[in-house]
Amino acid sequence: MTKFTQVLDSSDQLAIEEQESLLEVLQHRWAERRRAELVEAVKSARRQFKSGP
Repeated sequence: MTKFTQVLDSSDQLAIEEQESLLEVLQHRWAERRRAELVEAVKSARRQFKSGP
């Protein structure tokens, strides 16, 4: 059984309110991770631009 399957199976054991909270936490974490990736991409692009062709 994969970790992903284990997580899904475990989440099925949660109450609906807990599942909603879990979803909110995961969405927040995803947004923060994505934001950090975008910041790094912008920093990289700026470094490349400053270094020229």
